[in-house]
Amino acid sequence: MKKILALVLAMAMMFAFTTVAFAEETTPPVKNEYAAIKAEIQVLRNELSGLREDHKSIHTQAVEKRDSIKMLFKTAKEASLTEKIEAARAFKEELKAIHSDIQSIREDKTALWEQLKSAKTEKDFETIKANLTQIIELKKQIIEKATLRLDTMDNVIDSLK
Repeated sequence: MKKILALVLAMAMMFAFTTVAFAEETTPPVKNEYAAIKAEIQVLRNELSGLREDHKSIHTQAVEKRDSIKMLFKTAKEASLTEKIEAARAFKEELKAIHSDIQSIREDKTALWEQLKSAKTEKDFETIKANLTQIIELKKQIIEKATLRLDTMDNVIDSLK
């Protein structure tokens, strides 16, 4: 019995030594195999955040100009300046066209956000990156159109003065 016990212990020790000797070097766990693309996505998100701030300031300016246009229209109506009112109303169609362009771009952007959300649940980082890039381009187009709207509002203000 002692011989069998000694033999079993010897084999157990040999097995332990062979597993240590032949074991592959353990690789450190990969932090994140998508770290590079996540960094690119973060840069895109920061750019989008900056564009949002730009658009917010443009929107604030548009609200201020809209209020001054309303006041100028009221003043022009009280003074019966119909030629100035008609000149200002000529810009109304242009403002409507700009508004509809912005709305269609926003709809496209909303659809891209939905695709991005589904790609995020699937952890498809390439699609997320592509969608964010497209969203940034659409946001730039919106800002461009909003700036054009500000210029048109300036024209309305000038025509009412």
